[in-house]
Amino acid sequence: MQGALRAARSIIYRTGHLLVLGGSFALALLMPDAEAALGIALLATALFMVLLEWLMPARPDWKQTGKERAEMVSVFVGLAFVFLLVVEFYDASVAPMLAGLRDSLGLAIWPVGLPVALQVVMLYFASELIYYWLHRAIHASGLFWRVSGHGFHHSYRKLHSLHSGTNHPFEIVYLALPALLLGALFGADRDVIAMATVLISVNALVVHANVDLETPVLSFFVTNARHHRRHHSTVFEQSNTNFSCNAIIWDRLFGTF
Repeated sequence: MQGALRAARSIIYRTGHLLVLGGSFALALLMPDAEAALGIALLATALFMVLLEWLMPARPDWKQTGKERAEMVSVFVGLAFVFLLVVEFYDASVAPMLAGLRDSLGLAIWPVGLPVALQVVMLYFASELIYYWLHRAIHASGLFWRVSGHGFHHSYRKLHSLHSGTNHPFEIVYLALPALLLGALFGADRDVIAMATVLISVNALVVHANVDLETPVLSFFVTNARHHRRHHSTVFEQSNTNFSCNAIIWDRLFGTF
C-alpha cells in the first residue's frame, strides 16, 4: 500500500502540472462560453490543488486552520469577481479602442493562420513578458510598490493555491491587461485571448500551491510552485528573483532566476 502511494505521488509530481494545464486548455477549447470555461477551470484546479496540499504538502508546517482557509476563500471569491468585471470592462471599452488603433497603424500582424494551440502558447508567453517587467519594476521602486498595492499579496507568508487571487483590487487592473492588450492590439482572435487567460489564471493557482509539481522540460519554461515560493521569501535576496508568475523562462533569460 505504501509503495503504491509513493508511486502515485511520484506520478503526480512529474505529470500533475502538465495535466492541469492540458485539461484547462482542452476545456477552454471545447466550451464556447469563455467566462464559464474560466470559472470551471479555476474551480476544478483549485479543488485539485487543495486536495494535493492535503495529501502531499511541500511544507507540512504550513497547514491552515479552518478560520484561515475560510478567510482565504472569501477573499479569493470576492477578488475573482472583481477580476471578471475588469476583464469585461476591458473587453467592452479598451479592446474596441485598441482595434481602432490597430487598424489605423496597420498593426494587424498576429499570425492567425497558425494552429490555435500555438497561438495560445505565443500569447501566454508574450503577455507574461509584459507582466515580468511590470512586476520587476514594482519590486524595484518603492513608489510603484505602494501605488500598485502589491504588498497586500506579499503579506501572505505561508502560500496556498488560493493565494493566487489575493491581490489588492487596484493590482487587478494591470493583472488582467497584458493578454487582452497584446491580442487586441495585434489582431488575435477573441477565443485565443480567452484561452490564454484561462491558462494564465490556472497556472497562477498551481504556482501558489503548497505542493511541488515538477514536470521535466515544462518546468524550464513555465513557473511552478518551487520557483514562486522563493519569490515570496522574507529574505530580500531571494524574493528579488523569479518575477514571472507563469513563464519562468523570462527570469532565466534576463538574469533573475
